[in-house]
Amino acid sequence: MLYGYTIADKADRKIFEETIRYMESDFGYKRDGPVIIDVDGSTFQRMIKASSEIMVESDEVINYVAITSEEALPITCLRTWVGKNRRK
Repeated sequence: MLYGYTIADKADRKIFEETIRYMESDFGYKRDGPVIIDVDGSTFQRMIKASSEIMVESDEVINYVAITSEEALPITCLRTWVGKNRRK
C-alpha cells in the first residue's frame, strides 16, 4: 500500500471498528472477508470499493490504528505517510 493514515496513537479495537464503519458509510468501502487477528492481538480488515483497496489495522506492535491505501484518501487524521508499507 502506498498511502498511510494514522487514526489513533494506540491500538484500540473500538476505534478500529469505528474506522471500518466510517469507511463503509462515508466512502462506500465494503469489508472483504473476516477480520484477521494476529497472534499478538493486532487486527486487520481488508476493504474494497470498485478497483480500490484499503486495509484498516489496529497494530499492537506499532501501537496505532491506521488505514493504508493504494490511492490518496480525503480524510482527516493524526499523521499521513507516503511510501511502501510493511504490509500489503
